[in-house]
Amino acid sequence: MITIQSLSKHYGRQKVLDGVDLTVSDGVLFALLGPNGSGKTTLLKSLLGIVAPDPSGEIIFNNRSILGKKSYKRHVGYMPQNPKFPPHLKVRELVTLFEKLRQKKGVHKEKLAADLQIDRFWHKPFGELSGGMSQKVNILLCFMFETSLLILDEPTLGLDPSITFYLKQLMREKKTEGKTVLFTSHVMAEVEEIADRMALLVEGKIYTVIAPQEMMRQRKSKTLEEALHLFWNKTNPDEKNI
Repeated sequence: MITIQSLSKHYGRQKVLDGVDLTVSDGVLFALLGPNGSGKTTLLKSLLGIVAPDPSGEIIFNNRSILGKKSYKRHVGYMPQNPKFPPHLKVRELVTLFEKLRQKKGVHKEKLAADLQIDRFWHKPFGELSGGMSQKVNILLCFMFETSLLILDEPTLGLDPSITFYLKQLMREKKTEGKTVLFTSHVMAEVEEIADRMALLVEGKIYTVIAPQEMMRQRKSKTLEEALHLFWNKTNPDEKNI
């Protein structure tokens, strides 16, 4: 379980996260939604230890505070929105590098490489890969380890339909195994389809945490996109806290 308490982040005078409180249970597909610049990536990078939040907040993972810690990262898989790996390294070398950095074997790498047909460019430098190929490698490096938490930033961006379908199935499998998958997306149909819960982050603040289907039921909407449109166009701003 992830528990975030009063988490804020300033860059100079700019406040990117503003007292975020959020709980993500084990074994769920959890979507973090919000417009560009809302603080989603900063929140994810705070969870990953890439960004240091303001000292007033707290992040608890598996009942332990993780701020300033490193050991927990071995239990977390991360799929960045735009993979920026060393361009001169071949795909097989990237896999070996990740295994050395984590000091653990990528137990799922053979199956993932076969499913994604990565063997076709296994010996090709990452910088020479097409966008679709690099995203396949991105999936491989995230999912090849046995981890209890997966953090995916816009995971289906740039994927063709067949790989998008494969990735969504992979996310569901991890949930079935009791893993937690926290992901961002701008595709509301995708969130409606696979997310158990979602949080709406706007200007660094959490406005609501709810199941997509419940949001649709409350708004009497046929789609999540329509429900969110109605949510933001209420006449009474106080009602936005569901």
